[in-house]
Amino acid sequence: MAIKAQKDKPIKLDTVDKKIFYYLSVNYRIQRKKLAKLVRISPQRLNHRIKQLEKQFLEPYVCLNYPLLNIKSYLILFKSLTETEINTFSDSKNIYYFLRLVGDYQYLAIVFAENIISFCSEHIPNYIPEVFSLEGFFPDKWNGFDVSVLKETPKSHRKYELNSKDYEILSALAEKPNASLLDLSTKLHISRQTLNKRIKLMEEVDIIQAYRFALNVPKIGLLTYFIHLSCKPSEIENIKDSIRNSKYSGFLFQSNNHLFFPYIVFNPEQLFNFLEEIEQKTGPIIDVSQNTGNYVVEPVPKYVRELLRDEQLPIKRFA
Repeated sequence: MAIKAQKDKPIKLDTVDKKIFYYLSVNYRIQRKKLAKLVRISPQRLNHRIKQLEKQFLEPYVCLNYPLLNIKSYLILFKSLTETEINTFSDSKNIYYFLRLVGDYQYLAIVFAENIISFCSEHIPNYIPEVFSLEGFFPDKWNGFDVSVLKETPKSHRKYELNSKDYEILSALAEKPNASLLDLSTKLHISRQTLNKRIKLMEEVDIIQAYRFALNVPKIGLLTYFIHLSCKPSEIENIKDSIRNSKYSGFLFQSNNHLFFPYIVFNPEQLFNFLEEIEQKTGPIIDVSQNTGNYVVEPVPKYVRELLRDEQLPIKRFA
């Protein structure tokens, strides 16, 4: 399921592909008939195009609210790594994100682990890591192609308690996020009505945040920068709003007063304009690194899929 990206000759997308790309990035489970109407092509042509996009550079996944599910996650920055350490990290079942950078840091990793000290002792025993515990995962709103924006579904603050059926649903979506209700119903032996109701409830309370795709960015000619902002606590929310409202911002990760996010653009000037806007508004400490075009992203790692499958998450009540 992982995307392993590397520099490659870019693929050219036409106007229809760009629209499909955007609408799938908002909700990969969007009804195909609705999507066909939005992009004004037949359902048959739409399905063919989606298959081509999946084959070339994208992989669907379900965005889970890991902090809300009490799955511990950490962002680690490295000045350097040996080839052995690189291979160990990129092949680990705990890896969510691993990318090579040009800047003050050479590598960045996001990992899931119950005990980060034990994890680092096993994978990088001779390295002193810079580790940030992540407490917030916020899905992106990337729209660099300037497609007409879809209306978002509001979240609820109601209480909801997961049961064994919910874990089965989450596990099935983790394995195949674009499975139809009929396929899920057949696999899980749950009626489509019950299945639809439970999924919508988990979406409303933000356990399921969104349905997105992992992307081989270099293949469509985009540049990826990774930004680390150290912010005044009083300015955190305003800065988060600015980041999430930028059409080039990727997934946002928060660790106390530290914000981390990829910024995915067509040219460096778009990055500079954004950084200038952030500096004028708030003045955080900014550290920017550029991705070399090599990275691994596995949004629902094997470690998480095992927890869901075995119902090993520590707390089942959410508010």
